Amino acid sequence: QQGDNDEAIKQYQKAIVVDSTYYQAHLRLASIYKRAEMIDKAIPLWQKIIQADSTSESSTWAMMDMADIKKTFDEKYSILQTAFRLTKDLKVAVSQRLLYLLGYDKNVPDSAETMIRKILSGEDGKTREIRQRGLSGIYNIIRRTNGNRIPEFAEEVYNELNPLLLLQAGSFIADSLNNIPLGLKYLEKAYEITSPESVYETIGFGKFDLKWLKDVAERHKYGSVALGLGDKYYKQKDYDKALKYLLESASVNEKYKYPQAHYMLGYVYKDLGKKEEAVKWLVKGLVIKNDVKARETLEKLVRDSNKDMTDESIINKTIEKLLLAERMKNSVAATDFLLPTLSNTKVQLSGLKGKVVILDFWATWCGPCIGELPKLVKLYEEYSNNPNVVFYNIDVDEQPKIIQEFMTKKSYSFNVLVASGTDVQKNYGVKGIPTKFLIDKKGRIQYKHIGADPKEDVIAQLSKEIDELLALED
Repeated sequence: QQGDNDEAIKQYQKAIVVDSTYYQAHLRLASIYKRAEMIDKAIPLWQKIIQADSTSESSTWAMMDMADIKKTFDEKYSILQTAFRLTKDLKVAVSQRLLYLLGYDKNVPDSAETMIRKILSGEDGKTREIRQRGLSGIYNIIRRTNGNRIPEFAEEVYNELNPLLLLQAGSFIADSLNNIPLGLKYLEKAYEITSPESVYETIGFGKFDLKWLKDVAERHKYGSVALGLGDKYYKQKDYDKALKYLLESASVNEKYKYPQAHYMLGYVYKDLGKKEEAVKWLVKGLVIKNDVKARETLEKLVRDSNKDMTDESIINKTIEKLLLAERMKNSVAATDFLLPTLSNTKVQLSGLKGKVVILDFWATWCGPCIGELPKLVKLYEEYSNNPNVVFYNIDVDEQPKIIQEFMTKKSYSFNVLVASGTDVQKNYGVKGIPTKFLIDKKGRIQYKHIGADPKEDVIAQLSKEIDELLALED
């Protein structure tokens, strides 16, 4: 759990020496080898577990791990079928893997849908988790192989308590099959049935906190389904219904920094001739995230409202003032913290006032975080001679030894703060990484970026924002 693989390997090896029949130790040791891509060491451990008792839980997990490393569909399917046949207590877990393989593997045979339906028609197919995963797999197969069958499938699952499937099917029918009225039927149904109960029915396993389920249901119903409904009604020029759903979506998505509904409200109000409302919503959306179409629409509205304003630089300055005013209105003070560096010196955020501070929450195990580091390093170098800009990469949950090993291996030297064992991640509301915060010279959060999109020019975006914050008056 501390991330020290070498020490974990030693301890599990000791446990096996003490008790060679302690197969949980074999399984955990094999898992470490698998993560470290030392497959030649993992395979003998899995084989030993299976040979000891092919029906045990440890054996079932070993077979599922072995299936993961196989290259071909046939190899994976054969191992999972064996695990499903032999397991006593893990039918659901094996079925999940089996159904995911059938529904999503690129090399599935033409009979994959039939194979899934056979599983669903049996006694095991009555289990909620198995049924929902199976239906999801069937949808994916049909979408990939013959999208014209999606309306038929949507009707088949119309009375299932699965709003996610209905959202996917309705959106596909409206967008890919160009049948908005029919697509709306399934989107409206998805909106109607979305609740904490239906969320659990679709994705829940074991026990979940009710607040978490309510949050997920809210994001799905208003963040996703209402956005889809607003989009489709807008395309049909049913502006009253479009506004109803888009306003609902914007109120929820603003909490999660997702601005699509804001942009669309701008487009709707523009079409209705309500220019002030259009400008308001476009500005709100662009403060969250830049968008080419939304920006161009806002520029046109500003230009049309000021016929004498023909200089593009003046138009851009006018827009920047609008964006700055909105951003300042919504900015909040960054929560203070005191965190150690890798050399165990302490950094306190409040001591950095007067500087623009960029915080990047990350971890060495986070693929998207690692993927964008080369770009970020270039950005750090770009501002390395500016004493008014500081960057800190805050590792969320790892020990300094693990982080330092990564830094040494990759020859990185950027500033790292260690947040493991603190409330910093919670205090900043970071629920996924990477997440970046840009803090102005007065200690207010002005920008927040969640995730990493390899298609985006992160250097250009962050440079623009840093320069804006540097230009603000102290």
